[in-house]
Amino acid sequence: MELLNAYIDESVHDDHGLYVIAAVLARPELRSSVADALRGTLPMDRRPHWHIEDDATRAKLAAVVGTLDIDARAYGCRFETSRRTEAARARAIGWFLVDLDVPLDELVLDRRERSQDRKDKRLLANVLPKRRPITYRHATTAAEPLLWVADVVAGAVAATWLRRSDHLEVLHPALSVCELEPG
Repeated sequence: MELLNAYIDESVHDDHGLYVIAAVLARPELRSSVADALRGTLPMDRRPHWHIEDDATRAKLAAVVGTLDIDARAYGCRFETSRRTEAARARAIGWFLVDLDVPLDELVLDRRERSQDRKDKRLLANVLPKRRPITYRHATTAAEPLLWVADVVAGAVAATWLRRSDHLEVLHPALSVCELEPG
């Protein structure tokens, strides 16, 4: 069985107490074709970012992601105050890892502030040894096109759950898990 990498990014909505992570399982050699496909939806040559795109570009990005040879999974966790976002993130990442049903070679998380990355490392050190060994690292979104896909999935799923737009139908071919914590 071919080993995949998982690429994780998030979409955080303090005003609604919602933390969404998207995990994209993919072969790392898809990087350049994914970068080309997603850049092709933008009016200028840059990396996409869900938060800054207009609605038409978001729709195009979601449609392209739905055609990719990936397995995307989204997990949403609730929090009551902004001081609880890291706990929601930890639950969402833990949920993904518990649900994981395929062997991974590497887990790549979007780099955040150093203190936040250290929290991820502590979480993963506690969770991963209980499962088969997986290496993990933080990477900048600029350097990792498969994190762009996770950004699109997290943003599209969060927008749907917050009833701002609905891109799940076009994401569906690539989106295998879409779970929201009750609350």
